[in-house]
Order: sequence, then C-alpha cells, then structure tokens
Amino acid sequence: MSGPKKTVQAPLAASKTVTLEATVIEHLNKFRPHYKQAGIGIACVAALGICLALVAAGKRNKIADAYALLREATSLDLMATDLSAEQRTTREAEKREKLDTVISDYASTPAAVDAKFQLAKLAFDAGAYSQAAEAFKSFYTEYPDTPPLTTMAYFGEANSFMSQNDFTGAISKFQALAANEKLQKRDPQAVQQAKYQIALAGFVSGNYDQAKSVLTEILPSTTNEQLTEKVQSLLGKLKIIPPEDVKLALNKATSRSAQGITVGSAVPAAAPAPVSTTEPKSEGSASGETEGSGTAEGSTTK
Repeated sequence: MSGPKKTVQAPLAASKTVTLEATVIEHLNKFRPHYKQAGIGIACVAALGICLALVAAGKRNKIADAYALLREATSLDLMATDLSAEQRTTREAEKREKLDTVISDYASTPAAVDAKFQLAKLAFDAGAYSQAAEAFKSFYTEYPDTPPLTTMAYFGEANSFMSQNDFTGAISKFQALAANEKLQKRDPQAVQQAKYQIALAGFVSGNYDQAKSVLTEILPSTTNEQLTEKVQSLLGKLKIIPPEDVKLALNKATSRSAQGITVGSAVPAAAPAPVSTTEPKSEGSASGETEGSGTAEGSTTK
C-alpha cells in the first residue's frame, strides 16, 4: 500500500522560479502516481533534482556575469579630473556600451535594473541634464518601489532641474518627494534631505523667506548630525543677506558697472559694506544619495 502523496518541492534558486520549472514540477506532481506504478518514480524525481540544480547554477552564473560587467561599467569614472575631453568622451561611450549590454543580455537579472539607473546617472555626469531628468523619471515610473534606487531617481530628477537653474521645477520635484507617504515611512531622513534641498533652491534663487521657513522647520526635527550642520550653515548665510533696498542698489551697481559706468555713487552712503552673496551650488548628487539611504542588495551603484 502506497503512503500519502508528497509534493515535489523545487530547491531555492538565485531568483524567481522560471515558468518552465514550475510547469515541470506541476506535471510531475500530477502524474507521479502513474510514474511510480511504472517503477520510474524515483528516477523522475532524481532527474528533476539534477535538472533544477543545473538551472539554479546557471542562474547564479548569469547573475554573477551580469554584475561583473556592471562593475566594469561603474568603474569608468567620467568625473576624474585628469581626463582630457577626448578621453572623457571615449570613456562615456565605453561605459554606455557596457550598461546597454547588461540591460540587453541580462534582462532577467537584478543587475539590469541597476544598469538602467546607472544610464540615467551617466547622462547627469555627462552634463546632459534634460536627458538625465527624463531618464530618472522613466526609471522611477518603471520601478516605483525599488528602494533605494527609486528614491535616488527622484532626487536625481530634481537635481537635474537644479543643474539647469530651473529652481521652480526643482522645488516642485523636491516638494513632491517630501510629501511622498511611502518615503515618509520608509526613510524619514530622505524626506528631511528633500526639504533641505527645497531651502537650498530657495536660497540660490533669492527666495530667502521660503528658505528660512523650511530650514527652521527642519532643524528641531532632524536627528542627522550632518544634515543639522548643513541647515545651521545655510541659516547662518541667511543672517548676513543684505536688506532688500541694499540688494537692489547692489544689483543696479553691478548693471551700471557692466556698461562701463562708475559705480561709486550707486550704493547709498549709509549702506553697510557689501556682503558677498555668492550662491552655493546644489548639494544634491546625480544619484540622489541621501542620509539614511542604504544600498540595494547586490547593487553596485555609486
């Protein structure tokens, strides 16, 4: 008398079970009694085990090959200061080719997702900010819940606007990021970083009241020391911004100077000494890296 039926279980694989494997397992479970009656049940199960082991090994090798190629691509640094323009162009083309290969030849591996993000970052590093913004948007649209890359893509898009001096567009993107409920639960520090970027964009574009309002909101709620230091530093800069009437006088003086007109009388005698209002660059990176963000398992993003 035969014992109770046992369901054949597939061993753990490196990624999701392939449809073919699932079909084979379902077939064997369904017809296993007939195989046993024919005296080949054990042989079938053994053959299945060997087959699945080979498939799993093949998957692991494919994933390893994909990440090896991805590492080669990400090791090609376009920002190296010792590169000539020609070398940078050559390196950019080589990096793009490797990333495209990862996406096309290893589409079923997690490395392909990383490669798509790296292509967006490559556009940013190459100074193609409009293209980068579109690529980052395409990434987080296709992968809306792939932390931390999804969050980094949102930051990358916003910083692409910042790099084009589109501060209104950048602020809009950072505000949407700060209001993201999923992000608020998953990575509160990223939300605080987004708010800081709103303040920074406001400061750079001359919207000092907005910048100060956001900064004073962040300061008591953040626990990140690095972010706290940046907030305090920017608040310090806001304290030495000249009054509005002096700024207008300085702007007029600059305009007259450009036309070859003497500027000595442009600033009122009672005005304080002009203060440098050099505008800092955006502190956001192309990759959108934030305090508190981790790195995806297996990810080689930089």
